[in-house]
Amino acid sequence: MKIRLGERIQALRKARGLTQEQLAQAMGVTVGAVSKWEKGGCCPDMQLLPELAEFFGTSVDVLLDYGWEKRSMGESAARIKAMGKEKRYDEAMDEAERALRHYPNAFAVVFESAAVFLHAGFERGDHARIRRAQALYTRALALMEQNTDEEISEVFIRCEIARSHLILGEYETAVALLRRDNVLHVNDREIGFCLRELGRQEEAREYTAKAFLHALFSLFNASVDVLNLLNGQGERGEKLAMCGWLLSLYGGLLPETGESYVVKLLALLHAVKAAVLHEDGRVEEAEGSLAQALDCARRFDASPAGPESGIRFAPIRGYQFYDDTGETAEEGVRDIVRQQNSDALTAMLERVGREK
Repeated sequence: MKIRLGERIQALRKARGLTQEQLAQAMGVTVGAVSKWEKGGCCPDMQLLPELAEFFGTSVDVLLDYGWEKRSMGESAARIKAMGKEKRYDEAMDEAERALRHYPNAFAVVFESAAVFLHAGFERGDHARIRRAQALYTRALALMEQNTDEEISEVFIRCEIARSHLILGEYETAVALLRRDNVLHVNDREIGFCLRELGRQEEAREYTAKAFLHALFSLFNASVDVLNLLNGQGERGEKLAMCGWLLSLYGGLLPETGESYVVKLLALLHAVKAAVLHEDGRVEEAEGSLAQALDCARRFDASPAGPESGIRFAPIRGYQFYDDTGETAEEGVRDIVRQQNSDALTAMLERVGREK
């Protein structure tokens, strides 16, 4: 077991932009003492370690920086995470309690333990476990300096704490916390749920509708990415099946009266379907899909409401959408056809366009 206390003190001091003299003054020791610490000639007094850790905004565990301990902490955190994913909650929580006794200030252990307690508490309706998760997540926030996982942020942890309050039925607290960290509307659904439970129906309706819309258009964009990855003759059937599913799904979102941004999406989907049909040698069907694409595109482009109009089930008027398919829906259809690099398909589009 190798202790690298001197190296750690030096690294933390330099990260703060401090000289040895400034650190010595802050700790009430001589410059020579700090120099000896960093060179490994001696160690700070045991009573001074907590003060040093507090000064650098870290824990004594991190300050001591045990090489063996770090590996062991990582292995413990990995075991907790793996068992949690397999929903072996009893084993995972036992492992978490053991790891927390050994490494109470190790971010990875604290964070993974919090996740296990939250998930187990949620699925089992165990409020005590959820309270345990809240305390651990709060501790994890104080240890963020140790975090090396780019997918874990302070906002993510705070949102997990907020959701734990939601699970416990503490809706006022949950709403306040969720609103504070509602980056890119990621918490709209949970906020809407809490407001509904609090009897604030009109506020809830707006948040829930926005969550619905964001989910719809995230799904559309992800689906387009999947379609672009389905290539080759063997995947044409899957591509056509996906186009059919999307056309059915989004076609069902058209409002009973008025136009909608959905019409533009339908135009683009019909154009993609036409390209796949044409590649598969199904010329007549491809021509029919192009006709539907142009019909939807021109219908959308002629609407004075344009993309601000509502969508069935989420009637938020004036909700603005953005995309990079062109200023008009017809431009988007033509761009999809152009990307196929097929003179025959391009000629088909021009012919259908003149006939409509």
